[in-house]
Amino acid sequence: MQALFDEEARKYQVYPLDDRFAERSSNPERPSVTRGRTSFTYAPGTVRVPEGSAAPVYQRSHTITAEIEVPEGGASGVLIANGGSAAGYTLYLENGVPVYEYNFFGKERYRVTGGTALEPGPHTVTMVYEQKPFEPMKEVTGGIVTLQVDGTEVASGEIARVAPFRFSATETMDIGMDLGASVSHVYEKAAPFAFTGVIKQVQVDLQ
Repeated sequence: MQALFDEEARKYQVYPLDDRFAERSSNPERPSVTRGRTSFTYAPGTVRVPEGSAAPVYQRSHTITAEIEVPEGGASGVLIANGGSAAGYTLYLENGVPVYEYNFFGKERYRVTGGTALEPGPHTVTMVYEQKPFEPMKEVTGGIVTLQVDGTEVASGEIARVAPFRFSATETMDIGMDLGASVSHVYEKAAPFAFTGVIKQVQVDLQ
């Protein structure tokens, strides 16, 4: 059996075998659909996007812009979520109020909440994250989150620590719901907490 494996491995150029584990997930030579891109636009219904194919927001300033429409009676639900109960972020409406939540590996959870529910009609919900400069001898450094509705700031807060390069090995990015394990405890009993309004598009812009 070993001889047969060796013969086939040489035939199909399998050698040299790569026995690395974690290092392979951040290999710069690995093919990537995100490398070099700074703008990502997602249509409603886009789900189960592997984290490695989603916008890489780790430790860098970025903006998430959701174009939505709130029906009569209001709306709740996830606009975009990436990661899961281990770590990740989610932007959602809770009884019409915009909320951004960041889960730092279950150790710390940061939540920035707008003041009032959105009125029925079209709205632009924006999350602006400004990364703080990295500090020497400090592994992870966070930044400031600002929530905007239709161009007007409605809330801001600090995220002290953010993931350096990965949320999970198995979770995904979803638009309009949070599949898999929920990023937030707030809506995990209502998972996947699908948005009850209309999502026109969600855009992620990296700086």
